[in-house]
Formats: sequence, structure tokens, C-alpha cells
Amino acid sequence: TPADTEDIQVTVRVAPTFAPVSSVVVRYRVMFDADTELALFDDGAHGDGAAGDGVYGRVLPIAATSTNGQMVRWFFRATDSVGRVSRWPLFLAPTDTEYFGTVVNPNYVTSALPIVHLFAPPTILQPGPTTTQVGADSETGGRLALFLDGEFYDNIYMELRGNTSATQNKKAHRLEFNRDHLFRHPGPGPRLRKTSFLSEPTDSSYLHQHLSFWFLRLIGVDSPFDYPIRLQLNGAFYQLAFNNDVLGEEQLDRLGYDVNGALYKAVGNVNITYSSTGG
Repeated sequence: TPADTEDIQVTVRVAPTFAPVSSVVVRYRVMFDADTELALFDDGAHGDGAAGDGVYGRVLPIAATSTNGQMVRWFFRATDSVGRVSRWPLFLAPTDTEYFGTVVNPNYVTSALPIVHLFAPPTILQPGPTTTQVGADSETGGRLALFLDGEFYDNIYMELRGNTSATQNKKAHRLEFNRDHLFRHPGPGPRLRKTSFLSEPTDSSYLHQHLSFWFLRLIGVDSPFDYPIRLQLNGAFYQLAFNNDVLGEEQLDRLGYDVNGALYKAVGNVNITYSSTGG
């Protein structure tokens, strides 16, 4: 990750398939600005290694246009001598990874908790303090970027999670990562496709649910992971949340259960009656 006063060196290896490579470019953007296109070179003079080795390079001059906590994204595009174009990342569908990326000096903020950086326009994720059900703050959902522990996840899906926080200004969210880049998190188990960030809007202590799961684990009962994290949104504090399991195959597999077995979730209250419509 670059410091606030540093540019970014990028490189990409390009090999011809059906015809010689005629040009390679990088398109980059800071935050939500428009893309800027720059030519890449394989001449040994642009941080690309030896000349003619198939590695193309260029410095992205972002130091003057970015600051601490901002994201920088880029993708590569190559064209061959007959006009065929390829792209990396491929971005074959709107739900795929669109850009590579990083965050300028993510250590500008420190915490004893894991710090998750989120990036989204206010039409997708609202900074508050007042929020409504739009974009990722609704069941319609929206796509955004996330950075944690040196890894940048682009164009991931986020939506409102649960009924409790739906009408609260501080909402809980469910996240779904792209299949080509699963989420590496500080909790137990392997990388994840799905997780959730719980806001605990009705518990000012932030402890009741967390302590419940802690106690279950203490007495040997399988339970979801649930640990506190600090969320930043577009370079500013967003909320204290809890990274929490999503019910499904990944959770069953992590706990050692049959992923094709039955999984039940209690919803609402169970009312037992002794009436019957049978004959």
C-alpha cells in the first residue's frame, strides 16, 4: 500500500495468443473519479524489468490526487495487431471483479480491532447518521469495495441483513464475495464467500449476543463466530460491528456437519395449539 506522498508502480505480464501484442494500457481511478488511461511499456525503463520480457509497467501518478484512506483501482487492457482486445481482470459479468486495487496508507487509523475499509457512494451505502432503505441498506442490495489486511476486494455484493436493524439508522449487512476472490478474515475457518457485519442497534453494550456465542463455545457447543471489527466508510469512521457467520453450507462445513444435511433457523415465536382440523 502506498503512503500519502507515493505513487503506485504497476506491472502486468502479457503474452500473444493469435497475433503479436500491439499495445497495453492501464486504466486507473481514485475513489469514484472517472478512469484515466495510460500506456504501459516493456522497455526496461518503466519499472517493468528487462526490456522485451513480456512484462509491461508504469507508475500511476496518484500522489497528487489521493490522500490517506482513499482507494485506488486499476485494470489492464491489451490489444493485438489485428485489433483483438483482452482485459485483466476479465470482468465478464457485472457481478465479477472489475478492478485491482489498494488503499492509500490504510494505517492512517489504528485500533485494537481489525479495521475493515468499505468504499461506496452514498446511493449504495449511507454514512448516516440518518439512513433509509436504499442500495446496500435495503434488500435490493448494492455493490461496493472492501479492504482488509492488505487485500482489496472489488465489486462485492452487500445487502440489508435481518429485521431488527431494518428500521434503525444503524443497519446490519450481509456480504457476498466474488467466487474468484474469497474473503480472508481474522476469525476461524478458511476463506469465505459469505459473511455479515452486525450493527447491534438495539444493544448499547454491544455484548449480549457476543457473550452468548462466547459462552456456547466455552461449554463445547458449536456456535457461529462473532467478533468485533471497526468499519471505515470512504476514509471516515462508519460503525463498530461484529463479523458474524451466515447460516449455510460454509458454516456447516466449518463446524464439521454435512453440508447437504438439514439446517433449521428459528424465526419469530412458536405458538403451540392443540386444535386440529383433521377428521
